[in-house]
Amino acid sequence: MEKEINVCLKPCVKMRFKTFVPGVENQIAVNLLKVLSADTAAHPLTVLVGHPGCGKTHLANALALRIQKRTKLKVGLTNGRRFVDSVVSAYQHKKFEALSKELLALDVLIFDDFDTLSGKGRSQEVLLDFMREAEHIGKSLVFTVSRSSLPCFDWQNDSLRARIADATPIALRHPGQSTLETMMRRGAEKRGVILGDAELGLLFGRCRITSQRGVEGLLTVLNAYSRWLGTPIDAQLIDALSAVWAKCDAA
Repeated sequence: MEKEINVCLKPCVKMRFKTFVPGVENQIAVNLLKVLSADTAAHPLTVLVGHPGCGKTHLANALALRIQKRTKLKVGLTNGRRFVDSVVSAYQHKKFEALSKELLALDVLIFDDFDTLSGKGRSQEVLLDFMREAEHIGKSLVFTVSRSSLPCFDWQNDSLRARIADATPIALRHPGQSTLETMMRRGAEKRGVILGDAELGLLFGRCRITSQRGVEGLLTVLNAYSRWLGTPIDAQLIDALSAVWAKCDAA
């Protein structure tokens, strides 16, 4: 019996639709993904497009978890790096049959970070072969791709480019100020911190925050400094740290 390649990843249970803050900017995109999860057969090929940090990976996980919970379909989640590594492993160990079986056993494949396949001719070819077979037997595929990477993506396979271009697009936008503030408040509450208007005003006035990833990164830094200094995350700490960061930027 051939050993599986394990191209699929376990979805992160923390990345659900209920933990995503869509704001007015991305509510339509979230609603479309929920519709897709209820009837994947009607959406054979979908591409979720957005700039880095706008929540594509979060929503890819959320979609996988929702399909797992609400349907009997077998759904697989992977990303570009895992897929490329799996293709390399299949070539090295002559296990392409095992890789093909694992992929074709899925009803829905959710492929995060498609950008990683740029310039990877062999991986693009393997993916295209799977897409052709999946199309004939009613499989559904969902890709996420960074909008900024598309113009410079190194296509090694014109047929794959044509298929991705024909996919149904769902666009994600950068969150606005109000959405970012909600993200910041929720993220802080998970860490046991209540951020008031003064703290939020300082954070957004002193730090350039434009994405969900930026919010999470800043909260991680603040939490680390808070523990190191033994002080709460409050206006005084934020004011002191932002002054230090400003000096570093000016140096």
